[in-house]
Amino acid sequence: VSQTIRLPNGSAPNGVAITPDGAFAWVTTSREATTSVVATATHQVVKALDLAAVRIVMDPSRPKAYAASHNLEKVTVLDTTSQSIEE
Repeated sequence: VSQTIRLPNGSAPNGVAITPDGAFAWVTTSREATTSVVATATHQVVKALDLAAVRIVMDPSRPKAYAASHNLEKVTVLDTTSQSIEE
């Protein structure tokens, strides 16, 4: 391990996906019920979305991510450009 990125205490990260350009890591957490956007250059959380997801994948050709939420029985579409949940 070369470096560790600290998330809020007790957040229990369980899924991570890197944007195709490598600029951001999107991290799902089970205890905090959030999805955090981490800048890979600085290792800082730049945004936390109110989304309890267990897994996340990036679309390699579009600015989208897809997050699976087992308690909600759905897949949420995320806009990786605006770093927001699509409505």
